[in-house]
Amino acid sequence: MESMTGSGKTIANILPAVERGANILITYPTNQLIQDQKSSIDQDANEFSFNLETEIINSRALRRERSRHDEIIPKILDTKFSEALNKTQACLFLTTPDTLYNILTGKYWGNNGFSQPMDRTRSNLLASVDYIVFDEFHMYDISMETSILNMCSILHHNEGRQLPIVFSSATPNYKFKERLSNASTNDVVEIDDRQSIAEDGEIICSEIELEILLGRQWNGPEVFKHTKSEAILEAVTTGEKLTAIFESVKRTSDILDEIREDIPEVEGNWAYKTGLDSNDVPVNQAPLVIGTRTLSVGIDFDTQNLFFESYRARDFMQKLGRVGRGTSEQTSKATCYTSEYTLPDLDQLKNQYSNKKELKQELIGDSNSDDGKMVEQGRMWGYPSDYGPIELDNMVRDFPINIDEKSLVNLSHEVYDKSPFQDESREWLDNFLMAFRDPGIPQVAVGRENQIQLQEIMLFLEQRTTELPAHEATLIQKEELLETYAETSPVVTEYIENGTIDPLLCYNSPPPKDTSGTVKFKVNRRISNRGLLRYPEDTEFKLRITGEGLHSKLTNEISNRMSDRELLLYLVGQERYEGLPLPHLFKTYELEAAAGERYQVAFGQNALKLDSHEKRCND
Repeated sequence: MESMTGSGKTIANILPAVERGANILITYPTNQLIQDQKSSIDQDANEFSFNLETEIINSRALRRERSRHDEIIPKILDTKFSEALNKTQACLFLTTPDTLYNILTGKYWGNNGFSQPMDRTRSNLLASVDYIVFDEFHMYDISMETSILNMCSILHHNEGRQLPIVFSSATPNYKFKERLSNASTNDVVEIDDRQSIAEDGEIICSEIELEILLGRQWNGPEVFKHTKSEAILEAVTTGEKLTAIFESVKRTSDILDEIREDIPEVEGNWAYKTGLDSNDVPVNQAPLVIGTRTLSVGIDFDTQNLFFESYRARDFMQKLGRVGRGTSEQTSKATCYTSEYTLPDLDQLKNQYSNKKELKQELIGDSNSDDGKMVEQGRMWGYPSDYGPIELDNMVRDFPINIDEKSLVNLSHEVYDKSPFQDESREWLDNFLMAFRDPGIPQVAVGRENQIQLQEIMLFLEQRTTELPAHEATLIQKEELLETYAETSPVVTEYIENGTIDPLLCYNSPPPKDTSGTVKFKVNRRISNRGLLRYPEDTEFKLRITGEGLHSKLTNEISNRMSDRELLLYLVGQERYEGLPLPHLFKTYELEAAAGERYQVAFGQNALKLDSHEKRCND
């Protein structure tokens, strides 16, 4: 189902269940979105007198119930699904793709370790739910897409009951839609909003006055503070609503600190959500709202003045859809900060169209073809599909199904354009692709909120204090971390114990937040190899981390441990990334080598994305 932001997709998803008193399971890409969607659905239910019950069943909610009722999670889930079967009202279960994967594969803690498999729980889920919805599916990254496609494939090929599955988005990836068709054993029906656009229809969105600001990538937060300081003050003093949505978590967090210092009137009058910083003020009750891309999907709030940062056509349309909703009486304002490379001629395009539907078709095409003006740029930063079967091997181990390796390979070829099995020149790549969803990434493991959280080492150091005593105070041995969180974070604990994840460092709590510094890699020699490489096997250098204030004792220990791991990295030379900027979604870090050589380096999934990206550019 494809329809513009704000057109009522959420109600369309749940209305069939409400009318029949049926049960559905809806997955969202983030936990924050689940919370916001529950509030929105409950509000709609109250307004339209829907007879329904909503319940969150993500990992956090399940752990909370386990502690409260002293029951194992499979028993909690069995009870929920069994009770839903006997209710006359509609039941909506809200979850994430990861939690659904864990339920289907038995990755939840039982009396004696993992329950393998949870046949009864999986059967109860499939028996009690009438259809499954994957909402906002344009937000799913390659690993989530892979997990979803594999679940759909295996469920459709191996379960007696084949549930209808709905995918819902305002700006879907059409290549992903093709793969969904290939993964399904049934006919695929496409629903879009063309039939709801009528001359006598009711206008639900105001006219928009669109301003385009061009500049360097990632500088949106700084430009917002510089150009909108008067509007910020007016918002918090008069209640005139202003919303800002940015891309970089770190830069957004930094600008929040600057606004606090320069405009003290914001305290108590704003809501902010960045991933690093959030307050408890609801976004629909604050005159000033600042956040990252989570704000651009699913969350219902009204704003007639929006500043947003965007470097992708589909993302641009998604964020533009957040402004002017629910009113047609006044002109709304939207300011987009972007780069000339990313959205060329957008400042001219914006004046040629009478509505967002026409602008969307010009930028990214329609549901039948990617023939919009942004098609070439879209290929540059679109998530690659070359490495689809990352999880198929894990799925076969986890599901109690009968499927041989040859059938598995054939299935992957049916769903994906290319699979790693076809890459005969790099047979070693299979080890990474089949190991884990984030293969070959230098990570840290941090105990936080009763669970183990994993984070890439460079991002972790960028967001935390550089003071050595603060790190030494919270560093613990891996065995101690696993013992502490074995019951509350069993899935990650199992991955670490089995060696599919091997964190460089373990913390029992995160060091204090500090985003003022930057970190980069350094190599004390010239580099001969580039492209997709195994570190250290395919390289002749040792990676070292440097950064202002970082103590050598900490960085040396990290460097030594990185050399003991088997990592997957991609190296891009300066002449390449300066001649044609890298897509910003591919997270890379600066690397300095001898003789002034400069590179960008990416790890794990980002390395695979860049490898596919470079092949696509060369082709």
